[in-house]
Amino acid sequence: MVAVGDRFESVHTPNAEQISRFATLVGDANPLHHDAGFAARSRFGGIIVSGAQLCSLMLAISGTRLSEGNTMIGVSFDAEFKRAVRCDEEFVVRREVTALRPRSSGTLVEMRTTVHAGGKLCVASVNRAVIYE
Repeated sequence: MVAVGDRFESVHTPNAEQISRFATLVGDANPLHHDAGFAARSRFGGIIVSGAQLCSLMLAISGTRLSEGNTMIGVSFDAEFKRAVRCDEEFVVRREVTALRPRSSGTLVEMRTTVHAGGKLCVASVNRAVIYE
């Protein structure tokens, strides 16, 4: 079982091909994820990681960790984007369990998840999952 204060993280450095491939898989045709020339002329100065990819990694960290020996399912996810993550920029996904609430069928786990790159906050989210007993 998890406890309040439990923390886990993952580190990622996606290249242009990985960013484009993920965006294509989820149907995100925004040229900021595919077209280096277009992206270079944007305010970002180059290819950026899609919000869908960042959110997927944020969700995956809890799915992986909370399902170790448990049956769990996500309930809610609320994200706020603060800064873009650029191609080939290392970023860290951090998750902290902030509350546990008993439910009739298990435990509601509340978490805060962030993405940091270059020492700056890029995405912040609050999410919830249920671990079934």
